[in-house]
Amino acid sequence: METNINNKLWTRIKAGDEDAYRELYEQYADFLYGYGMRIINNDDIVTNAIQSLFIYLYEKRRSISVPRSIRAYLCVSLKRNMLINKKKIPSFGIQPLDSIPFNNDFALEIDIEKTIINTEFKKDILNAVQKSLSTLTKRQREMIYLKFYKGMSNAEIATITNLNIQTVKNLTSRALTQLRTIKELTKLDTPVLILLFTIISFK
Repeated sequence: METNINNKLWTRIKAGDEDAYRELYEQYADFLYGYGMRIINNDDIVTNAIQSLFIYLYEKRRSISVPRSIRAYLCVSLKRNMLINKKKIPSFGIQPLDSIPFNNDFALEIDIEKTIINTEFKKDILNAVQKSLSTLTKRQREMIYLKFYKGMSNAEIATITNLNIQTVKNLTSRALTQLRTIKELTKLDTPVLILLFTIISFK
């Protein structure tokens, strides 16, 4: 389904349809900002990287091939643009993309009050989820965020993280298992825990 949408939107963009270009920006700018801030937590670098990305897309629209997933393509491109912007700051130095320490924890902070309003989950459960998230690795938190909160496929996540699909599946499974070791969450079935991550609100 998304592939068809990608093809149609990208075809319009390649044809110079400015409405399609604006649609792309409006649909993905906030998503990219939220993802980028969790990687590097620097508003200037993330904002500049997003602006540079969309300028590049507009200037090269006729030559860029249709990606399998727009979201995955944009996330990978954003990471590279953030690296370029980060290199312009002397304190960061020059490092390859895979080794750059963008952010040391891929922080996920639950907006507890907002989540309580929007769901029927109680505060003690949400506090336990927040506590459990801190026990995960940075990569596991990224998996949880992309797969359940943003609804991305294993294939998309594999593209973004430069991992194979089976590794993505394994990391996600281990993360869910580890989350349920927290006392307050042991009674939650895995499907319920997954549901929680699809409706939770993060700051």
